[in-house]
Formats: sequence, structure tokens, C-alpha cells
Amino acid sequence: MHILSIDRNKSPLQISGKVAGCVVRTLKNFRAPIYWAHRAVFFAIAQLSRVISTVDYCNSLLAGVPQFQLDRLQSVLNTAARLLIGAKKHDRIKHVLRDRLHWLRVPQRVQFKLCLLTFKALHGLAPPYIADLCRPVTLVGSRQRLRSAHSPLD
Repeated sequence: MHILSIDRNKSPLQISGKVAGCVVRTLKNFRAPIYWAHRAVFFAIAQLSRVISTVDYCNSLLAGVPQFQLDRLQSVLNTAARLLIGAKKHDRIKHVLRDRLHWLRVPQRVQFKLCLLTFKALHGLAPPYIADLCRPVTLVGSRQRLRSAHSPLD
């Protein structure tokens, strides 16, 4: 059984045959499959990136949301991680998120975003509409007597 046949009358680029179950007529034809594979892979990566940014979009508004709703978003991240590392549906993913991908779980992402917004507001790096919401305790009349009102921010 011949797997690959070379016609001596044709140029070396005109090789035809069957390689690994794929019919290859000419080496010139590799351009199209490679182009489409490249395009499909980058499309999948872009889609995955879009999923992750969608989970992160305005996630500070998720503070105080019931856990079962955060769990639904977490399942989206878990599925994205499984796609990235090639894990099966029922494989444990929690340690993969933390140790291999260095991703935070959804409740931790929400907490991180809130801490980041607060830090930016207190240090003048946030937009005015956010900075106006964060005022030092010393400026709030009912809280001026607190011990924490007189301690430094640093």
C-alpha cells in the first residue's frame, strides 16, 4: 500500500498522496488549511478573552449578590479554564485556576475590584464621580469621634 506517491514528471511541490488520513495534493495547498486553522484558533482565543472580560466587566456591582448567582459566573470561568488547559468536564479546576492560570475566583475578583476602586479614590486616581463617594472618616460628622478617624491612612 502506497502512502505517498511522487510523480517524477512534476516539480517537487507537486507531491500527492495520503498523509495521516488527509489527502494532500500539493504542498502549495497547505496555505489554505494553515490559514483557516490559524484563523479558527485566534477566533477561539478572542472569544475566550471576551468571556473573561465579560465576567470582569462591572463586577464591583456584584458586591452583596447572593452566592448562587456568583456560582453561575464561576462556572463560566471554570469552563473557560477547562478549555484552556484541556481538562475534562468533571476534573477539579479550583487549583488550576489558582496555581496554573493565576485567576481569582469570582467573589475574590469582586473584592479585588472594590479594593482597587477604593485605593484609586483615596489617592486621587479615580474619576470624580467615584472619588466623591469615598470620603475620609474625619470628614463625616457622626464618625469624627471614632479612634480610626484620627489614625493615618498609610
